[in-house]
Amino acid sequence: MTNNLELCEWYAEESQNVKPKNYCTDASENNAADCAQAGGTWTSMPAFGIPKPQCLAAPFQRDNHLGNPAGIGNEELLNLTIPFGAGADGGDAASNCVIRLRYNITTADTRVCEDSTYTDKESCTAAGKIWSAAFLDSSYNDKDLGDTPPLPDGNPTVDMGGFLSGTGGTDSLLELAINTNQYGRTFQDRTHQFSIQPRPAAIPANAQIYNLNVKGKRGNIVQTYPATEYDFHPVNLEVGQDDYVHVQWTGNDNTNNNGNNNGEGTNDEDRHNIVQISNSGMDVPMDAPGGASMFAARNEWNPETNGPHAGSRSQATLTKQFALSKQTGCLTAGNVNGDQQRQNCEKLNAADATVDLGLVKFNPGTYKYMSSRNNNFSNRAQKAKIEVLSSASIPPQPPVEVQAVVADTGSSAEVKVTWQPSGGSDYTSTSGDTWPGVTEQAGMASQYIVQMSYNGGESWWNVDGCESVTSAKECTAKGLMAGTPYQFRVLTGGATGWSDASEPTTVFTEDTGASKECREKLQAQADGSYVAVGTIVAIVFGVVAGIALIAFGIFLLRRRQPPPPPPGNAFKSVPPPTY
Repeated sequence: MTNNLELCEWYAEESQNVKPKNYCTDASENNAADCAQAGGTWTSMPAFGIPKPQCLAAPFQRDNHLGNPAGIGNEELLNLTIPFGAGADGGDAASNCVIRLRYNITTADTRVCEDSTYTDKESCTAAGKIWSAAFLDSSYNDKDLGDTPPLPDGNPTVDMGGFLSGTGGTDSLLELAINTNQYGRTFQDRTHQFSIQPRPAAIPANAQIYNLNVKGKRGNIVQTYPATEYDFHPVNLEVGQDDYVHVQWTGNDNTNNNGNNNGEGTNDEDRHNIVQISNSGMDVPMDAPGGASMFAARNEWNPETNGPHAGSRSQATLTKQFALSKQTGCLTAGNVNGDQQRQNCEKLNAADATVDLGLVKFNPGTYKYMSSRNNNFSNRAQKAKIEVLSSASIPPQPPVEVQAVVADTGSSAEVKVTWQPSGGSDYTSTSGDTWPGVTEQAGMASQYIVQMSYNGGESWWNVDGCESVTSAKECTAKGLMAGTPYQFRVLTGGATGWSDASEPTTVFTEDTGASKECREKLQAQADGSYVAVGTIVAIVFGVVAGIALIAFGIFLLRRRQPPPPPPGNAFKSVPPPTY
């Protein structure tokens, strides 16, 4: 995990998974020359011969908030998948494993080019080089704000480009509170050792096993700092109905820093249990076993092979073991008279610090639970939730940043669809450049399906040629109808099934002359103003026929009128003749 995304691929290729690594027999030396000079032997260890690790973008976190990102109430979570056969003997047991967590300090003021001849970001990136804090080494120790590139030295004074002169009176320079000894270094190393138990023979090799553990230490927030108060981890666990949950935790019997540390039961000791509650606001466990359905399990595996807690476990037995953390020799109710009594099982004092409650396959549903011992005011609420889906396992998450762009082909319509895996939204690297983010979801995605709809999302069809897209995050839908609104969505496929569909995106393919005419016709029909071509022709012929009939009628009328009078005096009166 890194916020140096420019170097992501380099980090992966430098892993011992794929590249031999060296060490000196004199552990105080870390390079070949010094090793030989010290009389040591520089020894090469071969690569492990397994795929290179996935390089992920480190999640952004709020400064000084102990791993809590902005907008999310719980700490950052990363699923570490342990492959079957991780042990040295080819099995999946490994007794000496180390996870190295380093709390690093870097700042935007310490970026330089991987090639020191380039002294600003513009020339560095133009030359195809990387501008990053990763390349700041001891050769820059004497640099200050007056050098090229400008780098802050210890507690420098600044004049804001000559704006402040430092002449006194109403004018002064400003001193910056900078300790460069704290830049670009490992501030804290939080390395932990752990072991991997062999997979039980009764559990299929392809079954997913999720670890449910606890985190934090005894005490309130002040007493536990820089750790946190007790909590389950993960707080919100999502599994499929065929997945197993391994419930276990490791405690400490010596947490006496800062006094006795606020908490219940025997001082200095970590103890936990699980009781089901009806909702997350409740502080009283549900009645069992009838009301507490959490432990009406589909299947379970018991790590105990002998003793009072061995054997197959019913709902009632699971409920009791999880509530009492496998305590024995408990005092009767009337004999309990103090928090410090070792056999006071009401406070879990008789439980071991490390408890393994085995594997449980839960029925579909939502189960909320708490620790009755640690759900107090000082330690806040040690509560959590398990969401068991009706699907066999947890499918990948749907893609994000789905976009569709109409391609200019000059013939049939085409649309190019692009997307990113879940968590692939824009990420600002330490260089200040924007990269697609990379989360563990990218590793869960083995293929994608692109689907389309042209009826407003009522029906969806797989896009030809885009039914199984693997490495590429794009595909082109061809042979589409012109002048048509299309919706596109993408699904992620992986070993555990198919995701839900992404949010759809909509485009309108380019019109042709015919498609434009058709669309205008449809619009006119919708508006009620459409007149069919046949109707127009009929109207035209009707009008022509009407005009012809009118002309013919006029002709007939003109023939039936008397002839006009003759010209001249033809109608003057003539006196009668004289006889």
